[in-house]
Amino acid sequence: MSKLIGKKSDVKSRTRKRQPSLSRLCFCLLGLLLLNSCATIGRKFELTGVNQIGIETSTMSEVRSMFGDPMAEIDVATWGFKRVHFGDENTATIWRYVYSSGSVVEVHMKYLEVDFDGNGIVSDYDFSSDYNEDKTQEPDKKQRKDFDIFAAKNNIIPHKTDQTQVLSLLGPIHRVLTINKPDVKERWTYSYERKSTDEKVAVPTSAGVVRTNRYYAKGVAIDFNEKGIVVDISGESDFPEDKDKFFTKQE
Repeated sequence: MSKLIGKKSDVKSRTRKRQPSLSRLCFCLLGLLLLNSCATIGRKFELTGVNQIGIETSTMSEVRSMFGDPMAEIDVATWGFKRVHFGDENTATIWRYVYSSGSVVEVHMKYLEVDFDGNGIVSDYDFSSDYNEDKTQEPDKKQRKDFDIFAAKNNIIPHKTDQTQVLSLLGPIHRVLTINKPDVKERWTYSYERKSTDEKVAVPTSAGVVRTNRYYAKGVAIDFNEKGIVVDISGESDFPEDKDKFFTKQE
């Protein structure tokens, strides 16, 4: 998710190798826990210092020194999964850190995604955790509603749209983050997922590789300044209907 300055961004498509999101890993892990009593995904890391990451300032080596080696390093140019996205045009590389553990009665998860530009400088980051030591505010999934990602892209205008207008368009906030980004007070995020009935993905865990139902996902991140005015917006979706709408329009 990269910086937009004073104008709406163009929606673009790109190919990417799909990596499992936190929620996909959650569903996979729950199944494993029922069968194997316990399992872990990824390597444990701490998010307590996450806002030491500076957008437009931190380097790859600095992020690695804070969090270690990522679970996945993704070259955007070689990804093999097509999706609609906007607002992250500067991103060349993505690092993903994921950790999940638990028992048959309780599961915990955390993730960190860091985007870098072509010079290896942080262009954005996102994180989430339900571990006590670095818990973030998380929405009740039952209260999250689907939303129109194209309506968000077309109607939320940096340096013009305010928080009241965003609430009117997208409804109650799903999540609020404080990030270390110039001129940004807070970030609002909206996300929605839907389970595929016929497509599977393979996820590596401490109990071995397991195949689980794929989840389609969409998300929007909106940054506000001290006055509650939008500074940046970015979003992405791999919902089939969103891809069909965009690619049909382009043909």
